[in-house]
Amino acid sequence: MEKFVNVRLSHKEKITEGEYKDKHFLFFCDENDNDWYTVRDKWASQGKALVGVDPLKGNLVCAFEKDPTRWTTVEGQTIYAIPAKEVDNVPDGVVAGYTFDGVKFSPVIQAVPVRTKEDILADLQKLQAELTNM
Repeated sequence: MEKFVNVRLSHKEKITEGEYKDKHFLFFCDENDNDWYTVRDKWASQGKALVGVDPLKGNLVCAFEKDPTRWTTVEGQTIYAIPAKEVDNVPDGVVAGYTFDGVKFSPVIQAVPVRTKEDILADLQKLQAELTNM
């Protein structure tokens, strides 16, 4: 699977005319100094979809886009190119609901806290005190 690892800002250029004068174009690269816009355009021409993950959060999926030209990248993210034939395998609710290791999507399992009788009674006492003060 093709990937663009550890996105970082490579440089910015000031816009000198037009509607966005004095704003900046932002240019990104990966840890191997590959230019984001070159890679993005290649993937777009190949009809690939993109999955972005946050490595600092266990590769939690933070973005998914079928059209690479619509992708807004952020620093630190890793971006995977998914072949068009595999897009149907991307699960519903993939953003923030799954992790991705470049091969498979895994659902995020959120632990449900176990409430004890003591916890429930303490909450009940707080609610009773609140009601008494109304």
